[in-house]
Amino acid sequence: MNIRNDLKSGKGFTLIELIVVIAIVFIITGAMIPFVYRVWESSEIDTTKERMSDLKKAMAGDKKLIQNGIRYHFGYAGSNGQLPALISDLIPTYMPAGYDPNKYNKDEWGNEFVYTTSQDASGRYVSATLISKGADGIPGTADDINDANLQIYEAEVTPTDRIQGNINITLNFNVLNPPKDPPYNATLSARVVARYTVPGGSKMDNTHCCIDFGSGDVANSVTKTYSPAVNCIMGEKLPVGKALFWSQFFLGAGCSGIPNESGQTAVFVVDGSESVFVNLPTNSYTITVP
Repeated sequence: MNIRNDLKSGKGFTLIELIVVIAIVFIITGAMIPFVYRVWESSEIDTTKERMSDLKKAMAGDKKLIQNGIRYHFGYAGSNGQLPALISDLIPTYMPAGYDPNKYNKDEWGNEFVYTTSQDASGRYVSATLISKGADGIPGTADDINDANLQIYEAEVTPTDRIQGNINITLNFNVLNPPKDPPYNATLSARVVARYTVPGGSKMDNTHCCIDFGSGDVANSVTKTYSPAVNCIMGEKLPVGKALFWSQFFLGAGCSGIPNESGQTAVFVVDGSESVFVNLPTNSYTITVP
């Protein structure tokens, strides 16, 4: 057997074929590199947006969390009546379980998010922008992540200052010397009060509108029920979350003097509300007329 001749006759790659194969590999590799980079970049963008979304939910709550038809998650704003001054104010109470304390305030490129707040007339932080500087780490360039859905708007934090509903009042009249002609009557007044939580404790704010109504003609030992409609503008907008409402009843017009207060009712103020509807507990009072 002639081994040398067998080797010479064996099939293999020629130099030209090898050059062609290498060239094809380089072409495919060159085409794949931008694709792979875009995949990596897309993953970094998605992770950054997810992190920004978690921050927004921690600040203004998650409107998708509903129990018995009522939203119950309102984040930092729901507990403090405003947005945080700094992102670091969120930890650890408001961030989701398992968050990374070393990355929660940074994008996937390691740059801290740009967090800018805006205040209302009373000094509360009621809106904010949350921006990633992108892969280049330079703010204001084309790769910034400034998604409109990831910003925090005033309507999501302090949606409304309007209260609508009814004040319920039951008055027991004790007229000591009832006149025969005409019967006793009086002008009365009532207003709504709301309380919500702010940093450092609770806050009470009146509606700055007063409802005057007449008692009508009454006689001794008469019980009458009144339900004057409420359509009031608060002194400032209510933040999202739980608020307590009650009514104050006054003898005389103009809501002046010492009030008689009803019990409290809780209402959840939700983002985007044009007004808050309340049906206040009954305010009972006995009027003794000399």
